[in-house]
Amino acid sequence: MADQRQSRKNDYEEIPGEVIMMKTLPSLNYSSGGDGTVVTIPGSRGFVPPPVLLQRSPPSYSEASSARQVANLDGHVQSEEQGARPKSLTPVAGPSSEEGYKSQISSSAFDEFIIEGYEHVTYETTLIKPPPPEPITGDGDSSSRRGNAAVPNIDDITARDAVLSYVSQNHCWGLACAREMTIMDITASSAFHYNLETCTEKRTAVWIHEPYTGQVIDSADRGPSPKPWDVLVVPPNPYREGQVVVEVPHSARVVNCYDCSTLGRRRCWSCFGNGEIRCNACNGTGKILEEESGSASEAQRVNAPAVPKACYQCGGGGKRRCVVCLGPGQLPCKTCLARGQLKMSLQLTVSWRLYKSDRIVERTAVPELLIRSVQGRVAFDEEKATVWPINFFPDEAVNHASRELLDEHRARLSSEKTIAQRQSVRMVPVHQIAYVWRNYRGFFYIYGYDNLVHFPDYPQKVCCGLPELLSCSIQ
Repeated sequence: MADQRQSRKNDYEEIPGEVIMMKTLPSLNYSSGGDGTVVTIPGSRGFVPPPVLLQRSPPSYSEASSARQVANLDGHVQSEEQGARPKSLTPVAGPSSEEGYKSQISSSAFDEFIIEGYEHVTYETTLIKPPPPEPITGDGDSSSRRGNAAVPNIDDITARDAVLSYVSQNHCWGLACAREMTIMDITASSAFHYNLETCTEKRTAVWIHEPYTGQVIDSADRGPSPKPWDVLVVPPNPYREGQVVVEVPHSARVVNCYDCSTLGRRRCWSCFGNGEIRCNACNGTGKILEEESGSASEAQRVNAPAVPKACYQCGGGGKRRCVVCLGPGQLPCKTCLARGQLKMSLQLTVSWRLYKSDRIVERTAVPELLIRSVQGRVAFDEEKATVWPINFFPDEAVNHASRELLDEHRARLSSEKTIAQRQSVRMVPVHQIAYVWRNYRGFFYIYGYDNLVHFPDYPQKVCCGLPELLSCSIQ
């Protein structure tokens, strides 16, 4: 009997993880029963082999569907011709985690959707180069662009009144210096504040997709798509920043979902499509160890060996129902929301930016902060789509600042289209006044049209009759 069992065992060959194959054996004739028909089974030796057990290893998450047929949950087979998708929109294999559902499209996915002017646009935001700048119109060397740099004059009385008003605002400063000082000389000059504002427009494009739910599709059947810089978008304000997002006309189309191959479902990332996962309570063994309970004493229970029992969570099977998909082994596709189709279109983002630069032209000791904050008079103002540098201003430093800042804007904003520029020169009168009081000799300054005073070294800074080293407590 042992030899006979060994002989039968050798008649089969097991291939791990796949199927038990039966070796070629002599044929066997047997009756099928009802009508007495005799059926010959090739490869048998006087017995009918037992049923063949099929075993399949768990599929990997990256396993792709058949190239010709894809079966859905209902058991129906859908050919690739029925659910045709673009050649490059193949399903992308993801890791065995929820991150695998994130949309991934290769840059070649849009080879079949080439639109003139958008050939280099992919699923990543792509900068659209601006058209060549238009030539600057007008005469940049016209003498009408000279500007006015006349400086008003002040006398000794005006200067002394300005100093008295300035000192009286500081409660602990002495007024004797302001009253008794001798004004030796008044030198008039001008400080210029040059401002340059450039408003630019930047356009970027990107291919986007959304689930197709029957919405209206503005496809190429309605006409060709306009080029990136031909799409009409009106800025809300030339000198205010903003952004508008529009869909490129006639660029939309419906495609099959690349993530689920039009099925609307994807294999569960937790159970790999099996619907079951290993039980964590028993580690897949189906057994757990428990101590005996009952009338035994504490010492007997401690020394008694643990008794294996069936796992209370999986019932002894070693597997539990998947808590993610709850059994079917598949989840709705997050990319198409289980619709199976996507709407693809070109999205154009138009943004407006305002860039400001300024330069102070000042030859005295008045700080630039004071010149920026004081009221002045506009000596030159110009606004165009693109302005010329100032060439004939009476102060050559202003002309140089205009050329330098315009060149800086052109170099820095080469990837954006300039739609408006504005430059101006604001003049602030500055008077340097030399004075003498007792043993003190120095200078103070009166600037602006409101006769503001900058007196950094006032000689009578005291606090209630005490030296300046003591801090003042009077507010």
